[in-house]
Amino acid sequence: MSSLFGPALACVGGTCVACTNKTCPQFDGSPPDADGDVASDVTMTCPSGLACEQCSLVTFTAPTMQATAAAVGACTPQEITSFVAACSGSTASKTACNTWQSQTANGCTTCLLSNATATSWGALVCDSGICLANQGGCIDLITNAVASEVVRGGKGSCGDDMAAAQACHQFACGTCADVDYSTCDESAAQNECKPYGDVVESTTGACAAILSADVPPANIGACFPHDDATDEDFANVFCGTGP
Repeated sequence: MSSLFGPALACVGGTCVACTNKTCPQFDGSPPDADGDVASDVTMTCPSGLACEQCSLVTFTAPTMQATAAAVGACTPQEITSFVAACSGSTASKTACNTWQSQTANGCTTCLLSNATATSWGALVCDSGICLANQGGCIDLITNAVASEVVRGGKGSCGDDMAAAQACHQFACGTCADVDYSTCDESAAQNECKPYGDVVESTTGACAAILSADVPPANIGACFPHDDATDEDFANVFCGTGP
């Protein structure tokens, strides 16, 4: 069986960087200790030994993925290339990204950048200066499963499960510096976020057909960007050439 976990895009402080994110599948998600002291759970020492890792999920609730919004052709090839250079790639900076937004057609910017509180999500979902790749939405676009999303009244899509898993990893590791992120991410996948990962990897879950396929869906790799070239592939799924 293959795995859907792979590198993901993480954007911190307005700058997006590539990181090896197993996509974000929970430690134990356990209730407070017998003494009822939630705080002791929240400040517990994590298996990774990293102070930045949040390995108690007492205060975590997985958000519902909002409706996947794509607008094929909203961005030209040059706009996507310049977006990656300014906002999500190896040369990205907050200043460059702000400049890109001010100089780019609104239809392209709104397709690529969406607010976490919006009723639909585009390629990147942003909240308080942090933007994350909408991997769940990408998977649903690639596999033509948008209609199955919970928010649309469906029974639940692979993208829904991936989004919950991704949110767990962001909760667990979102405050870690780049140098510690991969270590935290691996720890979260094996511990606090494992229940979410298990849902994604389940042989009877919404992702089962993808995982068990002899040949993976065409272009599914685009949903796990990890460098400038794959950032462009990811953006194209939503706003350029399409799935």
